[in-house]
Amino acid sequence: MRLLGIDVDGVVVDTLTLYKQASPHLEDPLDFWRDENLYDNLVPMEGAVEKLEQLSKYFGIVFVSRLKGNHHRSKVYFLKEHFPFMTGFIGTHEKYLLNDSLVAMVDDLEDNLSKFEAHKRIHFGQGEYKDWNSFSVKDFCKQYL
Repeated sequence: MRLLGIDVDGVVVDTLTLYKQASPHLEDPLDFWRDENLYDNLVPMEGAVEKLEQLSKYFGIVFVSRLKGNHHRSKVYFLKEHFPFMTGFIGTHEKYLLNDSLVAMVDDLEDNLSKFEAHKRIHFGQGEYKDWNSFSVKDFCKQYL
């Protein structure tokens, strides 16, 4: 099975906007990410569920995301609720260790992609991968199947 790595924050859920709103009001801005219920009432970005479900017909969808504090359970439950077709979840700060296991990695942060082979880097929010509504499953499959 070909595995496709998908970041969570900034790729399938817009936690960045919430973080920018909340962090000035927190003693430690990282406490935002330590919230045990962080993802409980969030919704996926427009088009994310539909496009990833289409991709799941050709690739195993593996969410690869950083974890901070105690939000692990909330994040995984969010993913299972909205993406029941997902193959799995890996929580790590060292995403590049999956380079040999993934056909590509979709991430919004270039730093997370920099150690992946160049042809496996999908910089979400940039160029042809600006958002899920403009994402072409057909073109993606042509390149990665």
